[in-house]
Amino acid sequence: MDDATAINPHIGSSFQDYLEAEGLRAEVDSAALRDLADWLIANEAKKPPRPR
Repeated sequence: MDDATAINPHIGSSFQDYLEAEGLRAEVDSAALRDLADWLIANEAKKPPRPR
């Protein structure tokens, strides 16, 4: 039992534990990294070019 469930018995397992149990964690992690990379590239493209 971790600290959170010791304090509040109504707290269950984490979302990460659920994804792991369903065999989806690797797929979800890779999709999240892809989305993050896309977002970072899009934000960088919105910036004005730096003077040289």
